[in-house]
Amino acid sequence: MVKKEKAFQLPARSLFDLVATNDLAQLSISVKGVNPHDTSPGSLVLSSKQRPLTSDGLSTIGTAARGLVGSITASMVAFERDVGGFTALHVAAAHGHLEMVRVLVEEYHSSIAALSDSGKSPLFVAVEQGHEPVVKYLLDQGGDNLQLVTVDEQKTLFTVSLQKQHHTITVLLDAALELTGYDTTTINPIEAALRGDLFYFALEKARLEADIAAKRNGGSDPFSRIVFAVDSSKNSIVAAIAAQQDLTDAQIDVARFLLSNHLAGDVNVGNTVKNAALHNLAISCGEKVLDIDILSRRVRFMRLLLEYGADARRANGSGSAPAQCTENPVLKLFLAAAEKSAIFQESYVRRHNRL
Repeated sequence: MVKKEKAFQLPARSLFDLVATNDLAQLSISVKGVNPHDTSPGSLVLSSKQRPLTSDGLSTIGTAARGLVGSITASMVAFERDVGGFTALHVAAAHGHLEMVRVLVEEYHSSIAALSDSGKSPLFVAVEQGHEPVVKYLLDQGGDNLQLVTVDEQKTLFTVSLQKQHHTITVLLDAALELTGYDTTTINPIEAALRGDLFYFALEKARLEADIAAKRNGGSDPFSRIVFAVDSSKNSIVAAIAAQQDLTDAQIDVARFLLSNHLAGDVNVGNTVKNAALHNLAISCGEKVLDIDILSRRVRFMRLLLEYGADARRANGSGSAPAQCTENPVLKLFLAAAEKSAIFQESYVRRHNRL
């Protein structure tokens, strides 16, 4: 009995492999059963052996062609996600494959607004990797969610572009001004902070960084407008946020952005009555406030301030430390513990320096 040999079959490749390697031809063959770039006789023979297109425009591949294609469908191209929640468009944008990005958007209708598990859009990953042509294309296609902030690292398109020192920052600035008409020079930083307007500070930082790079600052410190901004009570931006009774997550995000980018100044500087940010946080919360969301928000803000050097022992104009400025039992307990921790740490440092 003659053993029948199996027909040769190309190894199946995943959708994300095809996209990452910019294999437009194989992607088309896998989905539609035809390579639009190949008009050779062999390709024409292969096409003649395929079944007709289905009602949604997808090709059902015949037996003779099965060895050349995988099991990728158009809906998979548009909607399939990897373990990080990234779509094929994310992958193409991250690798800078402009033509692949164009095909995914225009032929397969991949969403430019799709977000990964960490909150990143295709535009975001293109900015992150510095692929300026892809960034321009996605912006032209309506990828205008410039205020997007990632879930895990609290980064905006502008902060990522600046940190990576990519030229995409100029593209984003132009797009932001065109889309929003947002002239940051006319906006009061304190008012923007109290609105929780993180986009303003990201855009302003980007604009000032661009001025420095182009030497348009005339030798002065362009960030002083933010760092030394004060309200009518001489509160800094962070201290003004801390003084709000209805503290919001968006306001805390602004404070975090300013602190992490060294735009907040000294968190221990007091206002007209020598209250620093920690004092304001303690004073602005009433004794009977026991709502878990409100208190957890304030404790989270206090932790942030302590992380960036706030002194829990610092006395205000009345000689009171932050823990003495509140009757709220939760905040008083937290601030008292922070005060003791600071004393212990100072004692430890002194002993260590004597050794």
